[in-house]
Amino acid sequence: MLEAPNQNREGGNSERRAAVVLAAGASIRFGGYPKALLSIWGETALERVTRICRDSGFSPVVVVVGRHAREIRDSLRSSNSPPDEMVENTEWEAGRTGSVQVGLAAVDPRATVLLWPVDCPLGRPASVRALSDRARAEALGLWFLPTYEGRGGHPVLLQPAVLPRVLGMRKSAPLRSLLPELGPQVVRVPVPDPGVTVNLNTPAQYEEAVRARNLGEEPWTGR
Repeated sequence: MLEAPNQNREGGNSERRAAVVLAAGASIRFGGYPKALLSIWGETALERVTRICRDSGFSPVVVVVGRHAREIRDSLRSSNSPPDEMVENTEWEAGRTGSVQVGLAAVDPRATVLLWPVDCPLGRPASVRALSDRARAEALGLWFLPTYEGRGGHPVLLQPAVLPRVLGMRKSAPLRSLLPELGPQVVRVPVPDPGVTVNLNTPAQYEEAVRARNLGEEPWTGR
C-alpha cells in the first residue's frame, strides 16, 4: 500500500491542483472525426471539459493531443476556453496510459491531478466538486472514482503519492490495472450524475447521449 499524501491542517494535501485532459486518440469508431471537437450544447467537448476544470479550481489545465493535434490546435484559435498548455504524445498509438504519462510529466509532481478523457465530456461540475471534497476528507485515499448507480466513470482524481506508480506503468497497460494494487486507497464517490459513465465512442452514442432526457436538462451546469 502506498503512503497517504501529506496533509495540511484543513485535511487537503496542498493547494496544487492540475488537470490533464486526454485527447490523443484516433477516434476510429467515430469515423476519424476528433471527439475533442464534438459539439456539446454550444461548445466543443474539449472546451466544456477545460472550462469545468478551470472553474473547479484546477490550474494548469494541460491537454494531451496526438493523432488529431493539428485539428485541435486550429480549433483553439477561436476558443473561449483554451487550455493553459497543450502537449503532444507522438507515440499515441502505444496506448492511452502513455498519453496519461505525457500529461503528468507536464504538471507539478506535487499536485493533485484531475484526469479527464475528452470522450467522456458530460460529467457535471458538481461531480468534480464531489471528488475534490471527498479527497480533502479522506486522508488515506489516493484514487477518487465517481460512480453512478454503482458504475465507475470519469473524471478521476489522483493524489500526488500515486503519480510515480502511474508514470512507471507500461504505455499499453490499462490504467485500471493499477486499482487492485491500491485496494482501499481507491475511493468510490457516488454522484447523482449519469454523465460520468457516458463514453462518446460512436456517432450513435453521441446522438443518444446529447439528446437523451435521462441525462438531465441542458445546460449541464450542475447547480
